[in-house]
Amino acid sequence: MQSSASSSDRKLLIEQSKTMLLDMNRKLVRAIQVGETKASRLADRARIHTKASDAVLLIGVFETVESKADELFAKIQGSRQKIADNYLSLKAYAVTAETKINNYVIKGKGRNLSSLGDLLVSIAALSAVKVKKAAGIGMGASSVPAIFSATSVKVDDSVNKINGLANEYTGVVAAVRARWSMGLGKYLLMKAEQSMLGKGVLQVDKLSDKTGNFVFVNGHAVGLSNKLNDFESLAVRMSNYESALAHLTSKLTVGPKKHAEEYVKPPEWNGD
Repeated sequence: MQSSASSSDRKLLIEQSKTMLLDMNRKLVRAIQVGETKASRLADRARIHTKASDAVLLIGVFETVESKADELFAKIQGSRQKIADNYLSLKAYAVTAETKINNYVIKGKGRNLSSLGDLLVSIAALSAVKVKKAAGIGMGASSVPAIFSATSVKVDDSVNKINGLANEYTGVVAAVRARWSMGLGKYLLMKAEQSMLGKGVLQVDKLSDKTGNFVFVNGHAVGLSNKLNDFESLAVRMSNYESALAHLTSKLTVGPKKHAEEYVKPPEWNGD
């Protein structure tokens, strides 16, 4: 009887996973198609008398966009480890510099540092949140269907804290993005997200008026060529940052590793 119930439960979980994947794909397709429709409308307004050759070219552009969407979607799984590592480092910095950041943002009535100030304040507020293990983009499945093509993408089907931390990051970024949906705020957030897929947004360097190494946001990593002094004024000592990082990482069962000299290299762990 118990074996029959377990078999029934497994079938229900598989069906639930398939439903969740189909719903995710439906939303992704809709988001991309909305963007394509807007682009098409702009093209129509710009070229009322569109030539047949231009129309064919536009169709080719859409096909390229959809192909690129499938290609990028296939790379998402490999990015989650890097996102989790970079987010853990950014969280350690935000927690260490929390008082400085809060005072700086409040002084500018919420406008100082634009969306980046909002992001750092929001991340620091999550310092006490315990990261839980979570399923990846496959929702427990070992593969997911591509967005537009008939192929499938292999993904890690394990439940771990890498996914939990990546989910926390995407959640806080989505909330900040909703508050800064245009202008400079949107631009800075977009640049920060791009850097989080690479080296991250933090830098280790010396300050002209102080001794020792400090950690602060790298202005160039968030798309700025000036205002760099603002970030340096919010720098924290490397030792304090490392203590915060060690505390956060200890909750993930693995200690921090050595950092690079130019950018803060986050620790890597297996998500268990």
